[in-house]
Amino acid sequence: MQKTLTEGSSDDNFSPVKAKGSPASIQKSANLTGSHRKVKDTTADLHNLCQKWLKFNSEGTDIINKIANVKLKAIFKEDSKRNKDEVLLTKTEIPEELEDYCKKVFGIIGNMRKLVDKMEVMLEVFNGVADLERHKAQCTSTECGPVLFQTWKVEGFEEATMGMLECYRKEVKLKELLSENVCHVKDRDTMMFYTAAWVHQPYIDSSCILLLESMLTETGHR
Repeated sequence: MQKTLTEGSSDDNFSPVKAKGSPASIQKSANLTGSHRKVKDTTADLHNLCQKWLKFNSEGTDIINKIANVKLKAIFKEDSKRNKDEVLLTKTEIPEELEDYCKKVFGIIGNMRKLVDKMEVMLEVFNGVADLERHKAQCTSTECGPVLFQTWKVEGFEEATMGMLECYRKEVKLKELLSENVCHVKDRDTMMFYTAAWVHQPYIDSSCILLLESMLTETGHR
């Protein structure tokens, strides 16, 4: 996955630098209100959603592994000759426990979709705060908006959230595909591939993690 959000940008754009005399140093001990409070609270909420995602992914990993074990033991039987090291489907019926596991996977996917929907709402919050700050500054350019904490304008939180949201949108689509097919796999290699794909979450990469950590640092959560 690309680590940039827009053409010409880089991860360095999202690495906060603590500047002397910055708004963060002024407001560190003060009770935040208005846009500052909204941005900081929404950043914390976004972090909490990501933690819940990790929990669901871990639960899904356990179930996917159970599905793999059931299929390899109860449905698949290795060809005695192992000419091509293939595993052949020898039974057409699906064990009851396998059906239960598949239902649980679908439930976890549903919970993950809800988290992505909530991330969409958080992006809308940042969009609203950005519009408000531009209105207060009586400008339409992103260049004239105020720095709320250390070095970022609200648009920085918008871009970071959009980047994260794109990662999670792609990942939930991948997991939906896996959940629809994992119970119908007909060879060992594909089963192992599906299991690895679920565990490693290819779309939740280092750039996505960096964006969240940068937001947390910028708002003083780190």
